Amino acid sequence: MGVNMVRPSSSSPRAPLGARARSRPPLGGARGLVGLVGGFRCPSALSPSPTSSDVSSLDVSSSSSDSENWSGLTKVSVVLMGCSKNTVDAEVFMGHLEAMGRYVYEPNPANADAVIVNTCSFVEEAKRESIDAVLDAAALRYDDEDDDDDDEERKVRRDVAVLVTGCMAQRYAGELASLLPEVDAVVGFEEYEQLSVSIDAALERQRARTGNGETKAEAAAAAATTTDAHEKTSVRVGKATVPFREESVRTRLGAAHTAYLRVAEGCDHTCTFCSIPSFRGSFRSKPFDNTLDEAASLVKSGARELCLIAEDTNQYGSDWDPAMDSRRLSHLLEALSTDSRFKDLQWIRLLYCYPSYFTDELVDAIASLPKVLKHIDIPLQHASESVLRDMRRPSRAHADSILTKLRAACGEKLTLRSTFISGFPGETEQDHLELLDYVRDVGFARGGCFPFSEEEGTAAADAPLASRGVDRETVLQRHGEILDAMRISQENFADELYRKDELVEVMVDGTMHEEDSTFWRGSYGTDADAAAKVFSRATNPSAITGESTLVSVGRTRLDSPAGDDARVLLPGLAVPLTPGGVVLGRVLTVDGLDLVCEPVDVVYRSQ
Repeated sequence: MGVNMVRPSSSSPRAPLGARARSRPPLGGARGLVGLVGGFRCPSALSPSPTSSDVSSLDVSSSSSDSENWSGLTKVSVVLMGCSKNTVDAEVFMGHLEAMGRYVYEPNPANADAVIVNTCSFVEEAKRESIDAVLDAAALRYDDEDDDDDDEERKVRRDVAVLVTGCMAQRYAGELASLLPEVDAVVGFEEYEQLSVSIDAALERQRARTGNGETKAEAAAAAATTTDAHEKTSVRVGKATVPFREESVRTRLGAAHTAYLRVAEGCDHTCTFCSIPSFRGSFRSKPFDNTLDEAASLVKSGARELCLIAEDTNQYGSDWDPAMDSRRLSHLLEALSTDSRFKDLQWIRLLYCYPSYFTDELVDAIASLPKVLKHIDIPLQHASESVLRDMRRPSRAHADSILTKLRAACGEKLTLRSTFISGFPGETEQDHLELLDYVRDVGFARGGCFPFSEEEGTAAADAPLASRGVDRETVLQRHGEILDAMRISQENFADELYRKDELVEVMVDGTMHEEDSTFWRGSYGTDADAAAKVFSRATNPSAITGESTLVSVGRTRLDSPAGDDARVLLPGLAVPLTPGGVVLGRVLTVDGLDLVCEPVDVVYRSQ
């Protein structure tokens, strides 16, 4: 499986939490979660960044309903952490809850009866952020910190059930239950269909405490010491490898015009740095017809971009007996491109493509199908053959052959996204320089790098690899150098679009007022001519007419809905399009990775 974790994503729209839990002393106990809470506080995972490229930070139409109209129903909020697979999990279990008729999605955790923190445990930083989100959710139970200087004496003001799902729940269920008494229930993948039972029991537990008027300290002490099964944190986990459930019933937690389509689950690879197979289970493809039906449901509900995801997306169908079903990812792409149910689908994006399984049929499909974006996400992890061998990853020679094949088929339209790991055990200075040169030479349009994080249960965390570990200062220094090289590569790519006077397709994600779009204006200074050019009228008045102070904001094919840093501003778009609309724009100027484009024509007007 490839490392390609995006930053924690935010549901749309989500208001920031009011009270935050204060720092806690280090936790004792088993290896894995020890010390992750003490003294370390990440920026609140429950508050979206206003400058994030995540489309949820823009003014977009949301599928969520106003909770004030749902009197009598249990309001459930979901905090999303980690990757897009977690997003799909959350949308599916929230969809099933709403289908029961007793629960409703609440976008603002501060107004919820129950908060589900869907955690990530891929690397140490992800664990820290997940724990912070749990503590933030628990803080909603108590009086605001401003009202009482003594944090431990803050009294419970309302009942809020806190449930933990996701990879941390699956991997560290027992530790979470014992080390975080704030948690009411820990629920693993197999038990998602029983979330309603856990929510109801957790609310009953909290209501009993609220009636007692307990302080924060008293509630924590009671939860930590009780022998009463009713008072203890509920743990329902089950096995990691579970059959696919119906996933077409989904409550969309983000913008309606872009959606993740999970085509497979689990992983059979043995990468020495990765623990995911141990808690996500073995690789299994979603049945072909079920996948198409789910895609059709998403498009019918407004999705104009489908991002295909799995642990290894291009492995889709390889686990099937060819005598029973010989269809593979190339056939799925063909169906998504030609079936009448997908006439409004504009972009098909491939994410998490392992550097194998690129059959000739798949490469031909990518090259020939117009809706399939020629921007491929291939986590390569390193460029040194010796490091790749220690990682148990495909060789550089093999990866280079795949890239050569893709370039030959797609030509200049092909752009690449990749991620790398810096500071892997045994990485020498020469290995690092080899990776640095590779990043500079290939010229990735998008990508990133992670500093190596030792994960328990992996071969890289045990002897003999662990004994060859690189000191942390060196790891971080090398990581910074790779990030700098990646950033320069990406900015050079953006500059090239400007120099070529390129026309680019832009999918509209939302709008902002001109006076709010100041994050890109710094590059213009006091150049009035440049500013006037930016706000010039569209060159095709027959396609776009009218007056507006709103600036449409979107993405090119290079940028996924969450996880990439670039935006495209379309200040000349007089009549803002509905999110999901596609505009052809001419690049007027570049600010870092951000583009400012003059709209030339409307390619697709979303309904």
